[in-house]
Amino acid sequence: MLRFHYRYVLPYRSLIELGNSQAVLSVFKKGENNYVSSVWEELCRNHISTYGTDGIMFQMASRWWTRLQNIAKGLAFAKDHEIHYGLFLKEPSTHHDVVRIWYPEDVMV
Repeated sequence: MLRFHYRYVLPYRSLIELGNSQAVLSVFKKGENNYVSSVWEELCRNHISTYGTDGIMFQMASRWWTRLQNIAKGLAFAKDHEIHYGLFLKEPSTHHDVVRIWYPEDVMV
């Protein structure tokens, strides 16, 4: 809630006070997908760091995925570590046998 306040309310406070909330709503609508996805990503990363998975506790989860499974094994910092893959998805997937999957109801505990 504070993130929303500092991103959309405080910078446009004078417009809101003047009753021009439509202008602020328009600004929000333009950036809504980026805003919501960044909040969702933070919730997912915090979920893993707080609750772990499959009996394993983790430090803060990383946020990269591009060709992850193909390149992860060659990364120097991953050399002597077991790599755990997971996806946070909005809708059911058929790839549940490949990686661990979390859905919104798993994260919003």
